[in-house]
Amino acid sequence: MQKWAWILILISLLILPGFSPALDCRLGEKYYHQAISETDPKRCIEWLQRSLAVCPNFNAWYMLGLVYKQQGRTDKAIDAFIQAGNKAGPPRAEALALGRKGELLVQKGNLPQGLRALELAKRFHPEPAPPWLEKSLKKTRILSYHAVVSAK
Repeated sequence: MQKWAWILILISLLILPGFSPALDCRLGEKYYHQAISETDPKRCIEWLQRSLAVCPNFNAWYMLGLVYKQQGRTDKAIDAFIQAGNKAGPPRAEALALGRKGELLVQKGNLPQGLRALELAKRFHPEPAPPWLEKSLKKTRILSYHAVVSAK
């Protein structure tokens, strides 16, 4: 009897750790959906941070970046979009995070880096690119042309 108990304990120790990340991501997904339903940005951020604590993923990082952007917390938004890009699976997702980062870099006055990020995002995003990306890239190109002309 003791032999079977030890075998069951050993098997459970080998198998159960593999289930832990899946359970964590289910909990993270639950927190993410709670954040989506929140109307209060502060509570939304709390739910997203809980989600990211148990299962860091693109969607939660990207949404956190959008909330920070909406609040005017540019540096935190940039950091969140960088993390989203790091967790992105398909190139489309990475392009979205890079484009949002580019928008914020332009807002901070870092025109060359912002323009480069937006151009890369456009290049890597499958057609059609989202309207916000097209609009932001066009606006940034115009700003950069004005900066070059006024520098002469």
